[in-house]
Amino acid sequence: MTFLTNSTSVLTIFIASLLVSGCFLTDGKNSVIGKRCTQCHSVERIYNEKRSLEEWQDILDRMVRHGATITEEERASLLNHLTNAK
Repeated sequence: MTFLTNSTSVLTIFIASLLVSGCFLTDGKNSVIGKRCTQCHSVERIYNEKRSLEEWQDILDRMVRHGATITEEERASLLNHLTNAK
């Protein structure tokens, strides 16, 4: 029983860390990247771009000028996620 309890705790912590880290941004069509970025770009194109925070800020600004719509919360999440994507 202790093993099951410990395994459940570890799994819960892992899932919470994924949500907090922003990994949920890339999972499926309902994700921020799925809803906001893949209308014009492939996921591969997005993740092949290794950019600094300033470069991603400029890119997001340009995309908004071209008609993309993102909330401030989505923008902050995207910047954090894309800047730290490996």
